[in-house]
Amino acid sequence: MTGRDGTRARVQPVVTCANRKTQPVPGTLRLRQVAGPTPAARASAWIQELEGSAASTLPARELYAGEHWQIARELEAAALVAGLDAGLWVCSAGYGLVSVDAPLRPYAATFTPGHPDSVSTQPHHRSQWWAALAGWPGPAAGAPRTLRDLAGREPHAILLVALSATYLAACADDILGAGTELASPAHLTVISVGARTSGPLTRHLAPASARLQPALGGTRQSLNARILAQLLRHPAGALTYPQIRQVLEGKLAIAPPLTRYARALRTDTQVATFIRRQLAADPGATASRLLREFRDRGYACEQSRFATIYRASGGS
Repeated sequence: MTGRDGTRARVQPVVTCANRKTQPVPGTLRLRQVAGPTPAARASAWIQELEGSAASTLPARELYAGEHWQIARELEAAALVAGLDAGLWVCSAGYGLVSVDAPLRPYAATFTPGHPDSVSTQPHHRSQWWAALAGWPGPAAGAPRTLRDLAGREPHAILLVALSATYLAACADDILGAGTELASPAHLTVISVGARTSGPLTRHLAPASARLQPALGGTRQSLNARILAQLLRHPAGALTYPQIRQVLEGKLAIAPPLTRYARALRTDTQVATFIRRQLAADPGATASRLLREFRDRGYACEQSRFATIYRASGGS
């Protein structure tokens, strides 16, 4: 679909960053090493580490890795096939809002609670951290540092925000601000499987559910990006919030119910024993792959807990 002047319709997809990196992360660029009495003070110290590091930079599209990112980096090409002009953006707990071409150093920072490199266990601290990063010029001079700024610069574009529930909570105020900058509230859609379905963001929140996973494939971690990839196969006229809601409601109407697994709980020691045995056989095995194998054997372990035990057991 093209505009009246022959240009392609503009779409701005926004995705969560990825924990996995293609390059080793220096010890100084792991958030666990940075302290501060407040989120703003800690963010200031973190920014100093990023700016002072001698680590080489890579474009964001080349730095991130993993299944989720494999889907995310294909979004621009998918949009192009549909006749759209897409600019891909990333919500990063380490850098704030960045374009997919921004030069980033390898880092470890996340909004996921319980992770050693987490910003905080407190939701309001995570939103304060996001605001603090927005006050920094960032890795690309002159680029938007907030979603509101991004929307304000291109108010007639379609803004499609696909974030994990934790990242969505950190960026919620910014997303609401973006909605006020767009030419129409219908130009903003939020895709977040597992997010709360109440509150101010409800008017932008698409009906995205884990029930769509069997149809789209992959793991739960990549589902937001997979939903976004499916939507970007449509022309711009079908990418307003009412149209997206109608499409996803139609898919959910024929989707099977969630499969409930009766898995047996295991202690931290039992989980660690399993991980060490698997790593001994395959040192390169990732946490996500081992968790799938663990669950396939009929055992239960929450993802963040498994990841913590994985790192403590020698995984990387």
